[in-house]
Amino acid sequence: MTHLNYETRMPLGQAVIDQFLGLRPHPTKIQATYVWVDGTGENLRSKTRTFDRLPKKIEDYPIWNYDGSSTGQAKGRDSDRYLRPVAAYPDPFLGGANKLVMCDTLDHEMQPTGTMVIYANLLGVSRRLSAVILPTFCGIPADFFMNIYRKSTE
Repeated sequence: MTHLNYETRMPLGQAVIDQFLGLRPHPTKIQATYVWVDGTGENLRSKTRTFDRLPKKIEDYPIWNYDGSSTGQAKGRDSDRYLRPVAAYPDPFLGGANKLVMCDTLDHEMQPTGTMVIYANLLGVSRRLSAVILPTFCGIPADFFMNIYRKSTE
C-alpha cells in the first residue's frame, strides 16, 4: 500500500494549487495561520482561524489550543497544548491582509514546552538584523525569507 505524504505530486496538482492560491482574499475578513514547531523539533505545523478584523498588535491574537498527542508533544492524558503568538507577518501564500502568526508552544499548565524556539530565534534575529528561513509546509513548495528590520538595542 502506498501512503501519500505532503510532497506527493498528484496529476494536475499544481494547477489546482495555483487556482486556489490565485483567489482574491476576502474583502472584510482575514485568516491568521498559526505556525509552530512540532514535537520532533524539525517540522512545522499550522492551523488557521478567521478574524472579522485585523488584530492591531501581537497581543490581540488569542492563545489557541491544539492536541499535542498528534504532534509528538504529549502522550495520553493532559495532551492539551497551547499556541502563544509571538510575531505576525504578511502571508505570502494567501496575500491580502492575511497573516502568518509564529507561535511558541505551552503545555497543559501553560508552561513552555521543549520545542518553544520561535520566540528565542526571533529575538536573536531581530537583534542581528538578519533573516528567518521557513521550510516548506502545508504541501506547498516555497523558499522565502522573512526580514525583520529593527534597530538593535544592544
